[in-house]
Amino acid sequence: MFRVSVTELCEFTAKQGDLDARFRPAPSAQEGMAGHLKLSARRGKGYEREIALQSRHGELEIYGRADSYCPATNELEEFKTHRGKVERIAANRRELHWAQLKFYGYQ
Repeated sequence: MFRVSVTELCEFTAKQGDLDARFRPAPSAQEGMAGHLKLSARRGKGYEREIALQSRHGELEIYGRADSYCPATNELEEFKTHRGKVERIAANRRELHWAQLKFYGYQ
């Protein structure tokens, strides 16, 4: 059996565009965690946080953790933090983020 995380799978299968990765205004790990805490604190009591998900497809097991889910509205969220203006996030990077959320939704 093979195990792969949703993030790794998306970065491999949904990658597009330029191979030049020099410009990435990504926050530090601490800034990312602080952003996630801030967003999750804004969610209501019905929201579930850090939802562990996994699915199996033949010999492939895919696993990950979605940031938030609301059973009442059937809404799944994947938080992404960014330093700077949202418009500066490259389109191919946004596609990777959407691919990750779609995988979680499928699971």
